[in-house]
Amino acid sequence: MAVSCRVSRRPVPSRVRRSREPAAGKRRRHRRREDLLPPSEGPTPIVEPPPSSLLLLDARWKGLRAYAGLEASSHSDPNLKAGVPLTLHKSNPGGEQDYQAIDRHLRGFWPGAHFHDFSWTKGPIQQVLPRFRVRRITPASAQDAWVYVTKGAFEADGGQRLEFIIEAPAEDPIHVESLAMVTYRHLTGPPLDLGQTVAIGRPWITGSPQDHFMVDLPYPFGPKLEWAELPNGEPVRFLWLVPITASEAEYARTHGADALGDLLEQNQADVLDPQRRSVV
Repeated sequence: MAVSCRVSRRPVPSRVRRSREPAAGKRRRHRRREDLLPPSEGPTPIVEPPPSSLLLLDARWKGLRAYAGLEASSHSDPNLKAGVPLTLHKSNPGGEQDYQAIDRHLRGFWPGAHFHDFSWTKGPIQQVLPRFRVRRITPASAQDAWVYVTKGAFEADGGQRLEFIIEAPAEDPIHVESLAMVTYRHLTGPPLDLGQTVAIGRPWITGSPQDHFMVDLPYPFGPKLEWAELPNGEPVRFLWLVPITASEAEYARTHGADALGDLLEQNQADVLDPQRRSVV
């Protein structure tokens, strides 16, 4: 499938839902229930992944391999700053110190959390990014969400240094696969950025009508997670992959990601509900 790009020039409006630090007591974007985790202090091309990048669902359990079953220590790096400005790339990333900086950032945001790091051995991601991992963070209670976050997407050349986040209502290795696919497209196609949508070629959770992601700010977590910093001073931005339907993705292409965000808010959409109906 050919890569298609459409550009929306509509500027992002200044509004409450775009606030970096949601006011205390306000419902964070697209959520019906209370926040799942403790609170913390232009152009819009649309990228469709080709069929060759889709991984084998029926082999996903065989493709998943745990690299570490660790309990994160309480650690916060005082040198990491929230909201660091964008800069030009200063070097080719991917060294041990860079990965350690990402690890410290995640440990600092989730001190004491239980986590596992996974790789995905099916598909092309291991060939283009051998050190790529997905960290699965176990929820602190039954009411909390499972969190999956990439480690290594920041190695992509061009665009911002990014990592990607998925929130999920239950544990499922399909989210490791999804993050591997999205990272592969980010590395090998036009770099992803805020407001873009990605077709993933199958439901984000088995049986769900949502088969696309929208790249969004990490509203459930805030700027403390959103921004990390590599040892050379380059910022790395963590962005949230919001599951949406094909019709919602088309609406975002036509009207802009902000307009879709407005509809999700107006309908009080719970984006973690695998059976959520489309708002368009």
